[in-house]
Amino acid sequence: MKPGPEVLARASIIGILSIFGLGYLIQAASKKLGVKEDRSASFILLGTVKNSGFAAVIALALFSEKASVPGTVISVFIVLYLVWIGIQAEQRRKIQSGSEERRG
Repeated sequence: MKPGPEVLARASIIGILSIFGLGYLIQAASKKLGVKEDRSASFILLGTVKNSGFAAVIALALFSEKASVPGTVISVFIVLYLVWIGIQAEQRRKIQSGSEERRG
């Protein structure tokens, strides 16, 4: 039996909320606690990306194709999230370099 659209929809909602939502919460908590940006980035990656690809592969190997669908869908959102944080980091660098040029 192939996974239906409801499985993909649920996995997508969970992926978006868990990755983007958790990333936002970790970033906000890090800012509030005064954690440096590079260390905060490590926490964000650890909290959002860790083990998701491994979980998808194990589910496929041990169970069935249907069991691996959520992990695979979440992996797609992880790639999108990594692109998103890369764009944010580039924007912060541009802002910082622009403010340094105005000071200098």
